[in-house]
Amino acid sequence: MKTNLLRLISFYLVFLFLAGCGHNSGGSTTSGNSYTTSTYNVEATGIAIDSHGNIWLTNKINDTVIELSSNGITIGTYNVGINPSGIAIDNLGNIWVANFSSNNVTKLNSNGFVIGTYEVGTGPNGIAIDSSGNIWVTNRGSNNVTELNSSGITIGTYDVGLNPWGISIDSFGNVWVTNSNSNNITELNSNGITIGTYNVGAYPYGIAVDSSQNIWVAVGGSTAVTKLNSRGITIARYNVGPGPEGIAIDSVGNVWVTNYGYNTVTELDSNGTIIGKYSVGFGPFGIAIDASGNVWVTDPYSDLLFEFVGRAKGPQYWPYTGPQFPGGGNF
Repeated sequence: MKTNLLRLISFYLVFLFLAGCGHNSGGSTTSGNSYTTSTYNVEATGIAIDSHGNIWLTNKINDTVIELSSNGITIGTYNVGINPSGIAIDNLGNIWVANFSSNNVTKLNSNGFVIGTYEVGTGPNGIAIDSSGNIWVTNRGSNNVTELNSSGITIGTYDVGLNPWGISIDSFGNVWVTNSNSNNITELNSNGITIGTYNVGAYPYGIAVDSSQNIWVAVGGSTAVTKLNSRGITIARYNVGPGPEGIAIDSVGNVWVTNYGYNTVTELDSNGTIIGKYSVGFGPFGIAIDASGNVWVTDPYSDLLFEFVGRAKGPQYWPYTGPQFPGGGNF
């Protein structure tokens, strides 16, 4: 987990505000937008949504994955590796989890039973699945990306920038990786060959691809989201507030960003115009959108999961048809 002065200050200020507010589910209104928010008592960082609408969460505190129903009811809690981080789901409903501190990936079936554990690089963090069913994992400690096949066999390991964090895959099969300590993103082709490296700003984290194959990057060391075209050329930078972290795109192209340092979620249209800002808890982190347009946000510092009911146009956009279900890999 990243720590810096901005986050500590933000945490403290919001703690003072929320100390007397409680954490009950209910409706609220902000920035002129009427919406209903549900909250669930669960600590999580990574998030993915399966084809049944169930919510899968990584819990770094007790080294588990938590499965919730679409109503927020806990279905199961399953042991994985140490300090689980990113999470993605394949077309068979298998759950793939990057375990940051045990340097491996755990594969579970849809019932939460462990199928296998596979070694990758040092400090695996983000995870995504391509259209062939191969698993791509960012290794923060070894500054590379590992590609596995669906059986967990390593296909290749590819160097990228410093501290690779988030990962997403476009409809051409190109793999996009945020290098948080290099202030850039790396584009690889489906064979792991570097196509280009593009500057986006300080500390890029979450990354997502829209239906025009534009690349959206949450630049955590700034107040901006950077938008690039499919050739890596910067189109624009849009102000969203401090500490942008996770990012997801809904089915009409609106972009949803968690502001880790500002305790909000920001919604932009495809042209970067802010549609709304929605208050959450201490430190919103991962984000995913289900088929009903509900926006789910993890907040590991308030031990809560937030649901903005029906605010988005679902389901979450994905650049290709299967095998990954929306919700994993962007965190």
